[in-house]
Order: sequence, then structure tokens, then C-alpha cells
Amino acid sequence: MDDNQNSKSTFTVVDYSDKKEKKNYNFTKSVFVPFCSGILGTALVIGTCFGVPSIKDKIVNNSNNNESSTVLTSTSRR
Repeated sequence: MDDNQNSKSTFTVVDYSDKKEKKNYNFTKSVFVPFCSGILGTALVIGTCFGVPSIKDKIVNNSNNNESSTVLTSTSRR
């Protein structure tokens, strides 16, 4: 035990209590970059859906099959 008390420690104590951490909220990092990433992601998904023919056919055919058409006839009176 005496050897441990007499040996020099190579560790130092760091006290951060006096330093205040500055929080940097930047508009570019916190708002603009996520917004642009969302826009680019949305454009990529929509572009893929309408750019790939097999996906486009499935989307267009499904919406056309659900529509019903009605024929209206009119009589003209003179």
C-alpha cells in the first residue's frame, strides 16, 4: 500500500465547471439542410415512380380501372 501512495499519478483532473458550453444553432444546419433533403428525397421517389415504365404502368392502370364512365344523351327541342 505504501508504494501506491508514493507513486506519482499521470492523470490530471479536468474541471469544466467554469466553462460554459456554447450551443450553436445554425439555420443552415438545423432547418435548411433537412428541408432540402426532404425535397430531394420526395423528387427522387416521384421521379422513380413515373420514370420506371413498369412502375408507371401499374400506377396509371390502377387509377384508370377505378374510374367509371357515363354516357349522357341529350335531346334538343326546337
